[in-house]
Order: sequence, then structure tokens, then C-alpha cells
Amino acid sequence: MMTDAQLEWKRCRHWIGAALDRAGDGEITLEDIEQGVARGVFQFWPGMRAAAVTEIATFPRKRYLNIIAAGGDMEEIIGMFPSMKSFGRHMGCTKLVEVGRAGWERVLGARGWKREAVVLSTPIEETASGPTTQ
Repeated sequence: MMTDAQLEWKRCRHWIGAALDRAGDGEITLEDIEQGVARGVFQFWPGMRAAAVTEIATFPRKRYLNIIAAGGDMEEIIGMFPSMKSFGRHMGCTKLVEVGRAGWERVLGARGWKREAVVLSTPIEETASGPTTQ
């Protein structure tokens, strides 16, 4: 018999899967998230029409609550932020962070979020003489 948490994951996992399909480069899979939630490494935020997953990112001097993936109804996701912030405060986090597609900046910027960085990347290829960048 499935627990309530397992039933909620089953009901909501397609929103998280869709978010992963639209963003990133395969850094994390739906199965990775499911295992992380089961181990208590990630936090699962189910809603009626949306879901999100967070992690506590710990640095030497600060902790952040990082939104790993969120999908479904945008307004419902935004409605989860007060609970996420409350949880983050309880866990010693100083801010809620979202790294995502440009659409998030348009939506969240209108709600007081600010751009702190731009994420750029390039693949590192292995060669016979060692790693190189392209």
C-alpha cells in the first residue's frame, strides 16, 4: 500500500518531469529527484495544479533554499513561495533561489525578485592529452 506522500508524488510527478524536459541539460532526472525526496535530501511541494522540488544548498557562510524544479500552474507555484520561505528560515536559509529559463525572470521580476547572476556554460571535452574546452 502506498503512503500519502507516495500517492502525491505519483499524482504530481508529471509536472516535475515536464519542467525537467524544458530546462537543464540532463543534470538531474525525475528518478534522481524521486530518490532524493525519498532520502530526505530534497523537499517535495505538491499542489492541486502544480508541484515543486527544493534542496538546501549549503555554502561555508550561508544556506539557500534552491528550487530545483517546478511545474504546472505558475500562480500556484508562486503561491508556494511563502511556505518555502518559512521552511527555509526554519532551516537557517537566507534566501530562496530559482535558476531557470528566461520566462521565470519575467514572471518573478515583476514580484520583486532580482537577477543576481547569469548562468552560461560550455562543454568540456576529453582528449587524449587531457581535458579541453570548446
